[in-house]
Amino acid sequence: MKTLLHGWNRFWFAEQPATPIALFRILFGVLLLQVLLVELLPNFAYFYGVRAIIDTSSTVTYWWNAQPRFDLFLLGPETDAFRLSLFFVLVVAAFTLTIGLFTRVSAIFVYLGLLTLHQQCPLNRDGGDAFMQIVALLLCFSHCKDAYSIDCLLEKKRNQSANCGQNALFKPWAQRLLQVQLAIIYGHSFINKAIGPAWQNGTAFYVSTHMADFIRFPLPHFMEDLLISQILTYYTLVVELFMFTLVWFKPFRYWVLLSGVILHCGIEYMMNLPGFETLMVASYVNFIEPADLNRVIDWLKRKLFTLLSLFRYE
Repeated sequence: MKTLLHGWNRFWFAEQPATPIALFRILFGVLLLQVLLVELLPNFAYFYGVRAIIDTSSTVTYWWNAQPRFDLFLLGPETDAFRLSLFFVLVVAAFTLTIGLFTRVSAIFVYLGLLTLHQQCPLNRDGGDAFMQIVALLLCFSHCKDAYSIDCLLEKKRNQSANCGQNALFKPWAQRLLQVQLAIIYGHSFINKAIGPAWQNGTAFYVSTHMADFIRFPLPHFMEDLLISQILTYYTLVVELFMFTLVWFKPFRYWVLLSGVILHCGIEYMMNLPGFETLMVASYVNFIEPADLNRVIDWLKRKLFTLLSLFRYE
């Protein structure tokens, strides 16, 4: 029992560098900016304007059930200008979160902004959006600002002994919560798929890749074969099961993560699910051991330095 308790405490609170969650903060911020500026901004009036596809009164009645909900749009005048101004505050917060400037405050604004958008237009929301909202909340309590951030650079400039940077140590409980949340997503997906007839007989891959609303690129002809469909269907189930189970064991972890990357890259090619696949893959960074991540980053720095030296004049 004491060994189990010690392992539990070590999992949540054994100090480690903040580099994985700091790198994830950057990836998350870039993906969020892409969603905000490329996907939502051109259609802002359609989804979130005063005369949106669902107006505020309908949302309050049919989605909120006339109960209080958090929505920053309700704090000001019911005009498109006010709502668009709040949206650009969210964009600025996403940018400052990405670069690590006022990181904790930026994460709070990002979470409140995403919560507002998701409450205001429930039809323009999917599982990826819900996961993004949870990520933003957990980043508010994390040490994601303590590496690869402007906040860290400013803190180091003010105090050379400040506890931040690539080798500073922190309790990783917020990062662990992100890992657990990701594993729960895969576990929930596996359980729901495994009881479906199409997943059991191996035709789910064929069916899902022939849904006209989601097709991005047509499949190569050889992938129309039933055997290929069965192999890829069962491969999906196995990867999701392993991302829920074996990913927690170090000897298997990177192989499982690689299998997940292959799965999501395939889905990204075949199906038009904006942002979801890249967000899931970006979340894998939280499973990488800090020492391994630091070695990769140092190797990339050396390669970049070597490349830049080729263009240096004597």
